[in-house]
Amino acid sequence: MKKLLLILLCFPLLVFSQDEKRLALVIGNANYDKGELKNPVNDALLIANALDELGFDVILDTNIATREGFIRKIREFADKRPEYDIAFVYYAGHGIQVGSENYLLPTKEVFESEYDVQDYGVSVQDIMRYLSGMSNQVNILILDACRDNPFEGNWNATRSLKGSGLAKIPPPTGSLIAFSTDAGNTASDGDGRNTVYCESLCKNMLKENTSLDQVFRNVRADVLKQTDGNQRPVEASQLTGTAFYLVKSSYEKEFDEIMRFQEQGDFTDALEILAGIIAKDSLNIRAYYNRAEIYSELGKYYKALDVYNRIISFDSEHPQFDAYVNRGIIYSQLNKYDEAIADFNKSLEIDTISVPTSTYYYRGKIFFSKKDYKNALADFNTVINLDTLYLESYIYRGRLYLFKKKYENALEDFNKVIKLNSKIPEAYYYKALVYKNTEKYDKALTAFEELIKISPKDKHAYLYRAKIYHKKGFHEKEKSDYLKAIEIDDTHPEAYYYLALLYLNQNQVVQAERYFTQAISLCLSNSGYSITSEDWMDEIVLSNIFLKRGEIYKNRASIKLMCEDYKEACDLGNCEMFDKHCK
Repeated sequence: MKKLLLILLCFPLLVFSQDEKRLALVIGNANYDKGELKNPVNDALLIANALDELGFDVILDTNIATREGFIRKIREFADKRPEYDIAFVYYAGHGIQVGSENYLLPTKEVFESEYDVQDYGVSVQDIMRYLSGMSNQVNILILDACRDNPFEGNWNATRSLKGSGLAKIPPPTGSLIAFSTDAGNTASDGDGRNTVYCESLCKNMLKENTSLDQVFRNVRADVLKQTDGNQRPVEASQLTGTAFYLVKSSYEKEFDEIMRFQEQGDFTDALEILAGIIAKDSLNIRAYYNRAEIYSELGKYYKALDVYNRIISFDSEHPQFDAYVNRGIIYSQLNKYDEAIADFNKSLEIDTISVPTSTYYYRGKIFFSKKDYKNALADFNTVINLDTLYLESYIYRGRLYLFKKKYENALEDFNKVIKLNSKIPEAYYYKALVYKNTEKYDKALTAFEELIKISPKDKHAYLYRAKIYHKKGFHEKEKSDYLKAIEIDDTHPEAYYYLALLYLNQNQVVQAERYFTQAISLCLSNSGYSITSEDWMDEIVLSNIFLKRGEIYKNRASIKLMCEDYKEACDLGNCEMFDKHCK
């Protein structure tokens, strides 16, 4: 079954799948002897009603007095959980962190020390173990409580106690954990019947074709605005699969058909169905996202841009975060770097909590292309801090260190990639370049040999290994590698150029002329292609090839051909030989 996620909605006439069985545990604790709260019971009742309307089987309890009663209710939920596809847990009330663990508090237990909390409170892990055991399905845990240490102050009329806040809870695979406020802050109990967080959550769940991620972003924007920035909801997710839309669309069969066509590569029929949906429902955001995705897959980037522009124009109060991220990626593919950076910055301005790690990665790549290495390094460091397995960022950061001649740092990053995934060719390639630049040629050769084992058709491996063979005087091996590079790709001038130099040094002038001529032809056919390796390598421009071939004609006393080549070099900016021999 697909990993879909439904969360509470405050709407009685929603369409939901009869095939998905849904179970919810809802608890609201308010009548504490110390620190009584007004709204947790109201919020729990509102949530339970909404979930009931959505087809959830709801286990509801309020004002649970003892730890025993709390655990009994959790076990009731746990016993039923294996029979269901989707699990939803909502808790409103007091929450406390003791050490690195988080506790939910029954209303009538006495908490005078940390040991009392550990003995008579309910650890969040007592709930999590029943969710993590079902990691192949979907689990949602919402803690509408703040999480502070009670022993730094008295109970107050918030859903927390004073303190430094709660350590993050890493969600297991297939789970989402949401908090009504960030660690170290207070979740307001609200002035009305329900809290700001609960009301906003209900309001945003009403929106058809709004992805789950966007719902949480909308809630965060609402709560920040209504609390003057004092309460910031956060969530951590390990959900998998494509974006899920909380309110099922009346076009669900059509979207299923579109997905089937996309998987088959039949984009024309998919676009026709989307056109029909948009003609009937001009504000169907899901359809627009789908259309933009297909245009991107087809390489029709400007059409995709038009679609994302349309999406962004729909709702100024809740900007479509994903549209900015996706539009930024397309701009980067079109080399519109300033526009891409502006979009990535906008996505970060909208929501730094939910921003995908890839946003920093793509922005870092753009900074790298623009030679803004300081900002590039900052973004790659951010990616690695957020996701230690984001191997592409290690490679780019390593390249940056390589360019800056911080060879030890570069080598560390490339070795890290190889340790985590020994099948990534780029890591061996750049590792070899580190050794080449530090004149550790034997180690460079070993790295290139490892690269060729996993990627035998990598022309660059042969090209640069040939250069190392040249340094070591192994000219037959050098020649063999240049010929292999040409066999793999006969459209790249660099191998021809170096092979010609090798023949020239060996006084095999006919072969040298032949390969210089081929290199020139390829350069000219590529609109004046400049033979350039990575930025930190020596640049070889087309003028050098004309000069070298002109030298052959000079030694052969072919003055006309010599002057023609020297004139070509002069037109490219190097006039020394033309001025000396042809004027």
